[in-house]
Amino acid sequence: MKQIVVLFDKGTNYIFHILAASGINFYSDYTEKYSKTLKSAHLEFLIGHKALLSFQNGHASELVDPIIFFPAYLNLDSQEKIKEYFDLLLNALIRDEVPFIKKYRDFIEKRTLWTPEINSGWFNKIKDKVSLIEKLGEIYIENFQTFETEVWPKEREKLIEVAEELNKRLKKLNLIKRWEELVGIDFKVPEYQIILVFAIKNGPNANSLGYDRNVFYSGNNLKWTIDFISHEVGTHIMFNGIKQFMEEIFFETDTDMNDKAQKFQRLYKAYECLAQFYNTKILGKQLSYNLSNFESDKYLSFYHKLYESGIRTYNKMLKVAMETLR
Repeated sequence: MKQIVVLFDKGTNYIFHILAASGINFYSDYTEKYSKTLKSAHLEFLIGHKALLSFQNGHASELVDPIIFFPAYLNLDSQEKIKEYFDLLLNALIRDEVPFIKKYRDFIEKRTLWTPEINSGWFNKIKDKVSLIEKLGEIYIENFQTFETEVWPKEREKLIEVAEELNKRLKKLNLIKRWEELVGIDFKVPEYQIILVFAIKNGPNANSLGYDRNVFYSGNNLKWTIDFISHEVGTHIMFNGIKQFMEEIFFETDTDMNDKAQKFQRLYKAYECLAQFYNTKILGKQLSYNLSNFESDKYLSFYHKLYESGIRTYNKMLKVAMETLR
């Protein structure tokens, strides 16, 4: 049986600790408490480059994946692993991509189910940022020991009980099977991992690191968390179809970049709200979250009418929504 498993990886938590402690994406009492665990010069550097490390709702700079999401996906849980990652990344940008690809081949292959894929284009986009990446690698390496000794032992304890309770509840719900049956698509991996992170209060939540791994804030209400984990199963199980829509937009030759960006945002809204609509069917209740920032009332009403009219497949519903709604 395919299952959802809730974990709390040290390496993943460390990446988001760096962001939250410096107030990038996540500013809260955590920032006030732990900013002093970063070396002052490093904190100043991070704050000065905030724009390049920020992300939300599908918007992100080209540095976010290689500096935040992919290393978080890898769970680099020691100074040695962090150093090796940045050494290989810098080598790939300056000399040869092969050692990086070889080292992380299994993870890179799984990322073909998600976006962005890690290929020559992924490296090419950041080749002009070698010195910046070298400095960020220094920051990650030199602040890890303080995190490991002063932050992780205290904060980890808060994750254990939450993970145990979520795993118990999710096991009973069998959400992946329900989604497979509703939308008629197989979930492509045997295990969907939810990584609890304690630092990401007041910022982007449910951050997908890949098809099979997603980051959730550990301090959320458990009912909300379960509802939104189900939502994310839906966005991931439908992703291959959404990817085709994305590629169609990208390869349009008669559309300028601004129009493409607007189309992509409409697609993103339609996709997220379709997952929300289906989730009401999966859970059979009023959901404990809303997506008002994606105009969910408009989309949910539209999807309800389509569904009642007999148009129920996800790709057809999404296509009609993209053609009809503005």
